Amino acid sequence: MKLFNYNAWIQGFSIASLACFVCLWSSPLYAQPTPQPSAVAVWPKPISEASPTKTALAKAEDIKKVFKEKKLLTVSDVAIDDDFDLNDSGGGTLTFRNVIFGDDLHLSGSYTQISFEHCLFKRNVDFYVVRSPILTLRNCEFAGAAKFNIDVSGFTLRECDFSKAVNLTGAKLPQGTNGAINITRLSTKEPIRIFWSQFGDKWLRDLKGASNLGDPYQQQSNLRQILSELEFWKDDFNRLGHARDATEVNYEINVFVREQGISIEPYTTTWWLDRAGTAHVPIGHYGSA
Repeated sequence: MKLFNYNAWIQGFSIASLACFVCLWSSPLYAQPTPQPSAVAVWPKPISEASPTKTALAKAEDIKKVFKEKKLLTVSDVAIDDDFDLNDSGGGTLTFRNVIFGDDLHLSGSYTQISFEHCLFKRNVDFYVVRSPILTLRNCEFAGAAKFNIDVSGFTLRECDFSKAVNLTGAKLPQGTNGAINITRLSTKEPIRIFWSQFGDKWLRDLKGASNLGDPYQQQSNLRQILSELEFWKDDFNRLGHARDATEVNYEINVFVREQGISIEPYTTTWWLDRAGTAHVPIGHYGSA
């Protein structure tokens, strides 16, 4: 599923829950918060000094050593060809930007914040019993299988492409009034293994609440995007064979359509022509799971 374009994001995590979620939408006001530490060790060198034409090679052991010493580390524009296996319980902020992981990635332990942006994972990724207030994966490509056994207060999995199986059944996602969850704009060859109950009522309220944001034109766009998001998860559950979860999402789709007065045409054998003979594509029919 592909949603809409995102141009910028703002800082700050402790804001109203609705504003925290609406990082789904295309305004710079709606981005996932990213707390900024006062001092960060950068590996292998500041971006301004790095070669713009060649990706540096790095060893996993060297990066782990720096992180354990500094606890605030940004790794940028490198390729890590060996297995990256990190288990740390001392907190700390770990950020990867434009990093190629040539071998498996195994991450476990407790952290203050973990972020992966524009990263390529050529092999398998395993987040095993990872605890963190914020875990972010944005604009990443996963060539291998990915498992998420996580306990997080804020979780962003956005604009990521998955070539193999994705397992989120071990993920404890934000519930209640705190935290934010943003799982959007995903492209998958296999269905994402997750249960509807893991999303929680807060996620659904925040998703629907975003329909009132922005000017009238933006609100209409938001309605389509919310519907597309719900449709994505219904299709995902059908692919998994989770009939009950698909039925529950279908119910929410119908409720949302009625609340917003959205007209949805059923599929027909002549769906590509309307009564005037003009080509069009219907949104779909949600009368059943």
